[in-house]
Amino acid sequence: MFVATVGLGFLSAVLSSIMNNMPTFMIDVLAIKGMNTDRIVREALIYEILSG
Repeated sequence: MFVATVGLGFLSAVLSSIMNNMPTFMIDVLAIKGMNTDRIVREALIYEILSG
């Protein structure tokens, strides 16, 4: 869980620096929605993309 959240946070930060923040957030949300994860992991990933 730690590796997934930190990895997605770095990826979100890099994509946000390349393109606008809102499209990056929408792409990340769609990626999280497509994952088959537990509720706790999903919440951690959402908080991480918000911070990224």
